[in-house]
Amino acid sequence: MSAPHPTLAERAAALRVATLATEAPCWLPDALHAMILACLARIFGRLENMIQLWAQGLLPPIAPITPRHRTQRPHAPKSRRPRQTRARAPKPTAEAHARTPRRHIWWHAAQGAAATRTAPPRRPRPARDPPHPESAAKTPPRSVAPTRPICYDLKTFTAPWPTPPQPTYPPQMRNLLTDIPGIAVGHATDIETGTGATAIIFDEAATASAIILGGAPGSRDTALLEPEMTQQKVNAFVLSGGSIYGLDAAGGVQAWLRENNRGQRLRDALIPIVPQAILFDLLNGGNKNWGRFSPYRELGWQAATAATHGAFELGTVGAGTGATTSTVKGGIGSASMKLPQGTTVAAIVAVNSVGTATIGDTPHFWAAPYEIGQEFGGLGLPATFDLRPRLKGLPPPATATTIGLIATDAILTKAECKRLAIMANDGLARAILPAHAPGDGDTVFAASTGTIPLADPMDLTLIGHAATLVFARAIARGVYEATALPYPPGVPSWKDRFGK
Repeated sequence: MSAPHPTLAERAAALRVATLATEAPCWLPDALHAMILACLARIFGRLENMIQLWAQGLLPPIAPITPRHRTQRPHAPKSRRPRQTRARAPKPTAEAHARTPRRHIWWHAAQGAAATRTAPPRRPRPARDPPHPESAAKTPPRSVAPTRPICYDLKTFTAPWPTPPQPTYPPQMRNLLTDIPGIAVGHATDIETGTGATAIIFDEAATASAIILGGAPGSRDTALLEPEMTQQKVNAFVLSGGSIYGLDAAGGVQAWLRENNRGQRLRDALIPIVPQAILFDLLNGGNKNWGRFSPYRELGWQAATAATHGAFELGTVGAGTGATTSTVKGGIGSASMKLPQGTTVAAIVAVNSVGTATIGDTPHFWAAPYEIGQEFGGLGLPATFDLRPRLKGLPPPATATTIGLIATDAILTKAECKRLAIMANDGLARAILPAHAPGDGDTVFAASTGTIPLADPMDLTLIGHAATLVFARAIARGVYEATALPYPPGVPSWKDRFGK
């Protein structure tokens, strides 16, 4: 069938569209352009034909659009039930209209209509058939996870929230660094000189790293502990007094390791890797006139020889012999914690800070919230806090330094050990105020003996959290267990000052 011929009006409309199209630029393809022009011409032509027919009276008049009532639904099927009538709300009087705010008038009217409305009786819901016994037995019971409220956009929702594992402190643990198998600790103490050294020796080389945040550090072989360096493991760590002279102590520990055939083999050479950090104790009294050579190499060898896998002394021993804080005597402290997944985290610290481990002039420790039992007095926190600084060595200059090691038996990489050292340094900042001062040389080593694998990616965070708490506790124990040196200036110990 041939297409109908266009009318005169359609031809005129097409002529006008074509005229407009030729006058305006177009970026469409020719075929699409022609199709659009044809459609527009047909539409305009039909509209003009309808207007002409309506003007001649050949089309019915357009019916006006009447608004429907809001309760009527267009094209709704008729219901077989009788239509429910709604009672009109009483018209408010002029007095009520004057008393009621404008925005509440229609709300009161709606409430009145709702009170007089009669709802149809509801049909009873059919009872469900009980499940088949066999299918019910095959269906496992649903486990409901604990939930926690979440505040978002002024609404409260619930979401799964696993119960965080609580750290435990088994009574069979010594609360020392040696709670981690494969680590031995030894002290060498020189009371006459007012100094000493502490050696931490690993049975097998341990993955290690370090973080130095103090402004006046003194250390040896700490650059190789950075994650980008080639050397991955170390054989021992040394903490020592004596400031820069004390760096000789690592040589004594290296000599002991070499005698016991421990170290890294490089062809025929045996190289023990022994990083070290020192603290400043040259102004604490004692006889510092040791002659041509300092005594620290011998002290390092003695500390390595005395290393034990069992209990060791705390307080005024080893590297903590000459340590002090701004208010009381410092010393060697240690603490440990065993996590529910079986990982053990432990620390050893020599506390010799510019700031103070106690709050103001009170016997309360900054680390009190993390105390387990009464490991450093059990006094808790004071009722009020005196935040004025107590600083050692005024007028300046003065140097101090808190140094220590955080260790775990979890299998960690060198980069993960670095993260562990960083989180342990947060414990230092929670136990000493101020921390990381310009006169401090705060240095924290981190080591992994590598016996327990991480079962979950979150385990490293839990271990770091425990490292923060353990390091803070070890600092408080070092101050709590210290005793004063028997000569001036004779900084009093915590127990001497507070009579505990």
